[in-house]
Amino acid sequence: MERKLVENSDDFLYSSNIFEIARRHGLWRKEQKLDFVRVYGPLDDDLIKYSTDRVWRAAQLWNPSRGESRENRQNYPTNFHADRPISFEDVNALLRDHYEGSEIDLTKGIESGPFGDPDRYDKFPGDGLSAGDLREHSFLRAISMFRSIYYFIQRSDTSLPKEVNGRVLMGFHEPSESIAVPLYVCSKTLPKQVVSGSMFAYDDTSLYWAATLLGNWVHKAYVHIHPFVMPLINNFETNMYNEMVSCAKQPPLKSLPQEGAVISY
Repeated sequence: MERKLVENSDDFLYSSNIFEIARRHGLWRKEQKLDFVRVYGPLDDDLIKYSTDRVWRAAQLWNPSRGESRENRQNYPTNFHADRPISFEDVNALLRDHYEGSEIDLTKGIESGPFGDPDRYDKFPGDGLSAGDLREHSFLRAISMFRSIYYFIQRSDTSLPKEVNGRVLMGFHEPSESIAVPLYVCSKTLPKQVVSGSMFAYDDTSLYWAATLLGNWVHKAYVHIHPFVMPLINNFETNMYNEMVSCAKQPPLKSLPQEGAVISY
């Protein structure tokens, strides 16, 4: 879909004054279509790449037939059409991505150290660095981020009763070393491991702290430890999701009339 806006178009939702503000500031003329990225987006190429590299990566993995390039970042369309159906596992893998195997693989290069650590920390003025220094030297932004607190993937299944067809797969800390656990949207209560814990005090009953602890160790020698850990995580997740699917197919769950009964079940 073309990303340029036409007044009174039904293709996009946008603020009622989006055209007027652009016209008032001399950024758009009425006889033109409005390119939101060029009118309202950042001019700094580093800021543009901060977002578009992630878009490019999704297109590279899910729409490779398009052959999109990073250099075309200011002209990406509103959306890409996937070359194949996208599964939950595909989405989960993308959230865990550091551009591995691509031209901007963050596990490669001197910045990743001797053990391929893909984490890149944010730049801030200080230690004698000027704003110019920061503009000239910056790191790429990965999809899986070290500063993540939680992430989630929402799933719906119309083959199930409405009481249970909404599910959330939720993980904590950096997705690349976390386990996404399944939760039902209708639940009134959740396991302690999901809702307990503080960022300011270690708690060994909290999934957040379990994932954080694991992540800290993995990134000490990433290229050696991560390949060992990921099969264990994948196996754990697969068993949970298979159990969830099996549970959903049981007659009692399909025939439960009320939300409270679903929770009890």
